[in-house]
Amino acid sequence: MTPIQVPVTKLDFDLHNPRFPSQTSQREALEKILLDNPAKTVKLAEHITTNGQNPIDLLAVYEIEGRRYVVLEGNRRTAVLKVLSKPVMLDSLPPGPGVPAFIKKMKQLSAQRKHEVSKINVVPFATREEADVWILLKHTGENEGAGTVPWDGRQKARFRKGDAGLNLLDFGKQNGWFTEDQLTVRGPFPITTFNRLLGDPAVRAAMGIEKSGDKVDCLVPMGELEKIVTHVVQDIAKGNVNVTTLKSKAQRQDYLNQIPKSVLPKTQAVDGPWTVDLDVAPAVVSPPPTIRVREQSLTRKTLIPKSFVISTSGQSPRLAAIYRELKTLQVEQNKNAAAVLLRVFIELSLDDYLPRESVTIIRKDPKRFTLADKVNSAAAHLKKAGKLNKNQEDLATRLVGDGSDVNSITTLHAFVHSRHASPLPSELLTIWDNTAEFMRLITHV
Repeated sequence: MTPIQVPVTKLDFDLHNPRFPSQTSQREALEKILLDNPAKTVKLAEHITTNGQNPIDLLAVYEIEGRRYVVLEGNRRTAVLKVLSKPVMLDSLPPGPGVPAFIKKMKQLSAQRKHEVSKINVVPFATREEADVWILLKHTGENEGAGTVPWDGRQKARFRKGDAGLNLLDFGKQNGWFTEDQLTVRGPFPITTFNRLLGDPAVRAAMGIEKSGDKVDCLVPMGELEKIVTHVVQDIAKGNVNVTTLKSKAQRQDYLNQIPKSVLPKTQAVDGPWTVDLDVAPAVVSPPPTIRVREQSLTRKTLIPKSFVISTSGQSPRLAAIYRELKTLQVEQNKNAAAVLLRVFIELSLDDYLPRESVTIIRKDPKRFTLADKVNSAAAHLKKAGKLNKNQEDLATRLVGDGSDVNSITTLHAFVHSRHASPLPSELLTIWDNTAEFMRLITHV
């Protein structure tokens, strides 16, 4: 089945084309194909006139007597090529509403064409049945993967390389604001809904962004951007809003009014606007993210997520073992074990870090070292070395705070020593998420 090139004048329409009831003549088939949907016919003609013939989608034909060929696949293209190469054929189309305008437009396209339309590449088959397997595959969807798997909205936008919403979405995924599972909880993420929101100046102003084409400039720190983008993306992914509910400007304003004030950006980026760029580390152009409690993924089952990767000290094999256990222990079924193990992991990590870095522990009670002393000493050492940013310093402060903060050492102590303290799985996940970056600094070698 080697492709060959033939003149379009040698091509006959398939009078049993599945798109239409059987036709009685070539002339009837031409009229039916051209006028079945004139707008789509014009679009195809415009594309051929501008870009030429599709080299990755060839016609399927079989040869009949007189060196002619019946078109089994590609009858629409054949009809358009025939009238573009010989526009006088349009004059015999039957009269009807819109037909004169259609003929005029097609003749204009014929006059403007700069590509070959009198010849076309085809794939000849010996029989109709031999081609049927491929024609059926092309026109009946992805067929569990055997056919062409269509792109979803994000894939189409990524190919077009001109989509602000997609760039912002990919940037958020790259920086861990949300996972693919969270984006596709109800199916492919509806990027058109996200772009409809971003197309509204009031929405962009509330989010602290500006856009030009696919370029997104941010006027707020990355932590502030993360909060609002994550909130909006989750609303869209969960189906709380859609294209229909955001159709009008009033509807979009109503949605903005429903967003919690705690999520909306409040501060400007200290270094001025910065551009969302997947190839540039955002920390270079914006302050560290603010502390926040992340919404847990429904697929998150363990205390330490798989995305948290460290290399523990070879001097502390037990520390490495606890780290592995916390990455596999199911929190929902083992909340007490996870709580106690987390408390142990934090203290043993400090016991490994402090002597390894020759840190002098500053203690309040001269007779003993407390866990709070160890946290404060490690934090002071990291800050002096320039490794602790403001966000991580705040996390350390919360660890040594009073018992009113769920992330405090007092809470962790209670999980170990109090018979009345019963940890919640969501509480443990929150403690880890708000402690993870400080732990990364003291455990990674």
